[in-house]
Amino acid sequence: MIKNILKGFAVMATMLALGMTTFTSKASAATTPMDLCTGTVLKVETRKSQVFCTKMVQDMMNIAHVHYIGWQQHPHWPFVATDGDFYKQTEKAVVAYQFNQVMRGSPIAADGIVGPNTWDAIKVDCGRWGVWYCRPV
Repeated sequence: MIKNILKGFAVMATMLALGMTTFTSKASAATTPMDLCTGTVLKVETRKSQVFCTKMVQDMMNIAHVHYIGWQQHPHWPFVATDGDFYKQTEKAVVAYQFNQVMRGSPIAADGIVGPNTWDAIKVDCGRWGVWYCRPV
């Protein structure tokens, strides 16, 4: 469990390894790392095509798990490895997050696809919890 959470912090090392300490002119309109992914649709079929955005979602699902449920394992909301591979465990965590948002009154479909409404909810939670993805660069 803690091993998977620690893997979540590996995304920062990945960003540094990819040279993403500053953003290029292509991403000059982005003010936070999360802005680079807003508008990207992630689902099981995307697999490894959007590694950075997938790792960010995986990391945020683990952080949300801790904030909403705590550190204990939950059968419907697994901790996921932040490996950049949007596969079944990530989809299951996204569905659980979306369902949690629906229960809180958000207009999200619990379909396991990270689309515009899910990104909006993630951005709100990210800012509320002070996660570095939402801090200006």
